[in-house]
Amino acid sequence: MRGLAVAVRIELLKLKRTLALATCFVAPLVVVALQVAIWLRMKEGFGADVEPWLAFHKNALSMWGVFMLPLATALVVALVSHAEHANQGWLRLGVLPLPRWCVPAAKALVATGLLLLATVVLLLGCLGGAVLADALHPKIALETAAPVATMLGRTARVFGAALLVLAIQNAVSLRFPSIVVSLGTGVAGTFLALFASGSRLGPYYPWLMPLHALHGKEEAVVLSVALGAAGGLVLLALTVALAARRDPGLKG
Repeated sequence: MRGLAVAVRIELLKLKRTLALATCFVAPLVVVALQVAIWLRMKEGFGADVEPWLAFHKNALSMWGVFMLPLATALVVALVSHAEHANQGWLRLGVLPLPRWCVPAAKALVATGLLLLATVVLLLGCLGGAVLADALHPKIALETAAPVATMLGRTARVFGAALLVLAIQNAVSLRFPSIVVSLGTGVAGTFLALFASGSRLGPYYPWLMPLHALHGKEEAVVLSVALGAAGGLVLLALTVALAARRDPGLKG
């Protein structure tokens, strides 16, 4: 485990040279800003049966889960692996006195941590965005305290269901040196989700699992979170194992 800790520190140091960290702040805040803009265009307020905190959070989380999350994940994961592909970094990492599995495992952990950071930024942004909309719109009133526990539960479900998409992007980015392949996978997966949403396979389509984890019935929520989280962890472990067996000279 000490070798893994060293590899993680190396990956964290390299984040300063990429846009991966900035993406984790910009992407969720763009979603929050868009939701604020939508609210400010409303001519009327909400009905008595609508909880503004939860309405703002659910709408923003829906946009995040369907569109921004998979695209941001593709970009972040691609950037985490791009440095090694671009300058034969796999060869230098391969000669470090570390178990070979530590390097791909560290990349997977850092990518997961970045996705978690983006999710936390989204949650905090929703709290701030709702307050901002309340201050700027005369007919929006936040009369109660924010239901943080409910918002946290919803956010956690979406994050868990998104782990399978993260694992797929991680496998693609580790295997293929071109950043275009990784980004293309994210764009294609998001585009095909528009067609898969109306089919019977929709609940099993990885790019739709975050949406089903948020809006589905109880059975669909459990299925999406279970498949997304368990499938993601299994695929991440398998990807790390296969990457560790490959000759570093074949990467990039």
